[in-house]
Amino acid sequence: PDIAAKHDGYLKTYMKTRVKHIIDSKRTLATVSKDGMEFTAEIRVAEVEIHGESVFVGFAKNCTNEKECNAKSILVKTLDVMTLLVVVICNKMGTIVSFNDNAVKLFGYEANEAIGKNVNMLMLDETKAVHDGYLEDYRRKGPTRILDKNVKVEARHASGKTLQLEILLTELELYKTGAVPEQLVAGTMTDISELISYEEISRGVNTVTDLSTTAVIVIDSNGIVGKFSKAAEKLLHYESSEVLGYNVSTFMPEPHKSQHDRYLSTYRKTGVKKIIDSTLNVEAITKEGNPLPCLLKVVEVVTNGQCAFIGFAVDYSAFWQAEQACKCNDVITQLSETPFIKMDMNCIMLSISETAYTTFGYPSGSLLGKNVKILMPKEIGDIHDGFIKKYIETGVKKVIGRPQELYAVSRKGERIPITLMVAETIGSNGQKIFWGNLADKRERLLIEKQQKINDNIALNSMQPLILITRTGTIEMGSNSLFKTFGYAQEEVIGSNVKMLMPPEVAEKHDGYLASYLKTGKKVVLDAKIRLDGMTKSGEKVPLYSFVKEISIGEGCYFGYLLHAGQGSSLHAEQKVTQAILNKSIHPIITTDTIGIIQFFNLAAQTEFGYDASVVVGKNIKMLMIPETAKRHDEYLSNYLKTGKKTALGNTLEVCCYLSSQNTRSKSECRRQAQRYLSN
Repeated sequence: PDIAAKHDGYLKTYMKTRVKHIIDSKRTLATVSKDGMEFTAEIRVAEVEIHGESVFVGFAKNCTNEKECNAKSILVKTLDVMTLLVVVICNKMGTIVSFNDNAVKLFGYEANEAIGKNVNMLMLDETKAVHDGYLEDYRRKGPTRILDKNVKVEARHASGKTLQLEILLTELELYKTGAVPEQLVAGTMTDISELISYEEISRGVNTVTDLSTTAVIVIDSNGIVGKFSKAAEKLLHYESSEVLGYNVSTFMPEPHKSQHDRYLSTYRKTGVKKIIDSTLNVEAITKEGNPLPCLLKVVEVVTNGQCAFIGFAVDYSAFWQAEQACKCNDVITQLSETPFIKMDMNCIMLSISETAYTTFGYPSGSLLGKNVKILMPKEIGDIHDGFIKKYIETGVKKVIGRPQELYAVSRKGERIPITLMVAETIGSNGQKIFWGNLADKRERLLIEKQQKINDNIALNSMQPLILITRTGTIEMGSNSLFKTFGYAQEEVIGSNVKMLMPPEVAEKHDGYLASYLKTGKKVVLDAKIRLDGMTKSGEKVPLYSFVKEISIGEGCYFGYLLHAGQGSSLHAEQKVTQAILNKSIHPIITTDTIGIIQFFNLAAQTEFGYDASVVVGKNIKMLMIPETAKRHDEYLSNYLKTGKKTALGNTLEVCCYLSSQNTRSKSECRRQAQRYLSN
């Protein structure tokens, strides 16, 4: 609530100053679920400009329990292209990523024959020979002079015949975050091989406009509407009777509405064509006053010395919305920490997230156009295409929508355990598109294995060990605990710790816990306390207890007990503690209040390259870099004076010095840790 109360102010301040505090950075903070439960989340926010307005895209990862932190992001980018246009879309490498039905009809290739191939397959030999060079210049220098202009070109049909085309190339402006994202270029084409002369169009315009599903509007040289087709009525929501005889600027937004008559006058004087014979992305205004993105082509017709203009308009909103979705999806893709892959029905990869490239060790962009089996073990890769073919034939889903635990293979041949989730969509060409979400399980398995080892150490400890929640519920206990108190494990786990106390202590224990949570004043915590326990049979047991608060989840308390009759000397306790600490897979160092090292476990000796005999009795500053070491005494002194915790109870990332004899790289240290776990 305290953050929510200030959030509107944060947004207003940013929109006013444009100073970024949260945007393009990663923050960890408390969030609230629908049921009111607070949990810790990692938040990343990016800004996207859509239609002149800022939209904020956020990615949130639940960090409450690392074993459940599996960011799942199945990202869908669907491009629905109008049926009246020939549209071919390529990436910056020249690979075709979309090939609509009209492109199939024009070029004679099926969509699956074109998608994933280089666009130069549609070119004549002389163009094909230099096209890769044009693309290289485009990638290096940015947009070229031919973008957003109508260009007449020759192309090749699948049969080998030459096509005469008019093409408009448009760059999809994708938002850039961090690593360079995928950028697309859309080519909108018109076959002009058999164009009818404008005079013939003029003579047959009434027939054409009545039959055409494309909106046709005819105006005279002064901009007065003389013909308004049925399709135009449907597109702009006017009846023809409402617009005939009126100026065509009725359908235009400002400033074009006010200036259109001047445009016509200038053309009549100069004859310079800026709009005529070009296909443009424009915005029209419907009868209700709503903006409508359109593709507009204007041609001039001269009959008996009189000039008229014919405008052909197509609803561009679906394409425009897809372009905006593409911007947002690309930002989401870059925010996602889970690898994902998009492939077609032939198992060719059409899109790969940057996280996937990093996870599998491939250079960015190197997997586009390749079969997805390159990321699979050989025994699966050899039969994968057959699985997809069988699914397309039968429609029986065995993998789609169901999480699969399996292995992927990195560029270096390393088998990587993953959780795979596959989703299916239909592309603009009517073909199936498959999206794979591949969650890397290595870190999760390492944490789970470590937890099993720690649980095993605790369970088999010679001393009674116990873990309770902040409300006193027992979550874990060692076998020696159950033996000491005479209970079976299932009788204890999930019960309140008061069952192990005499009545006179048990009745006050809830109050002790509540008081500590309210005041923070420690009476039992971090101290050795002499007390009595109560066995199942009702017998009192004299004990010493040592209880420590641990920051796991909402917090809990870990305690170990020592039977007072076993010789409660500090030496006995220290032996037990040292045995437990030495079994830890993590480096553990203990110091006194002035920083002198008292204990240096086996894992610390391995990690730092020092023998315990060398460092015990020395100041811990010997393991610190100079800028930290010179202030460490001051940190200790301040804590002892004020009790204010800066480092205690927190997880910190610091730089340390290793022994000069320790020449291991980070990767070698990591492999050493994994060997500890496997043993």
